[in-house]
Amino acid sequence: MTGADFAAVGASPKGSGVFDLDPILKAFREYRRLEIQYLTPRGFRYTGAQAFDDPNLHVGVVSQPGSYRFDVLVRNPSFGHFQMPLQPVAASQPLPAKRSRPALWQIAAWLVLALGVGLLAYAASDWLRNSPRAAQGGADKPSQ
Repeated sequence: MTGADFAAVGASPKGSGVFDLDPILKAFREYRRLEIQYLTPRGFRYTGAQAFDDPNLHVGVVSQPGSYRFDVLVRNPSFGHFQMPLQPVAASQPLPAKRSRPALWQIAAWLVLALGVGLLAYAASDWLRNSPRAAQGGADKPSQ
């Protein structure tokens, strides 16, 4: 597989919610498979379709927060103009819930707690290994 990377500032739309794939597809139409990835600013909401299929092209969309990847299969390199169709957005469609990221102090507290538990487990195992009972073979019989 051959790869090429490039960055273009302003390639993602500011308010339309869709990406203009046509110039990129026309430039690379000779290649059968393309993967086009857009990195988007916080708050961007993609409103295009999740998939497109016709005799010339197949386009699938894989989305993650801040990133949209278009997997393209070029069936006919002499296709005309391409515009990703819009998907209907239902009025009652809930927005995805934002996951809150833990604060730095929370991560540090968990690390300190894990380190403390680890040290406690080590100390307990070391104490049990070096205790007088362990030296006597661990017998529970009283010495006579």
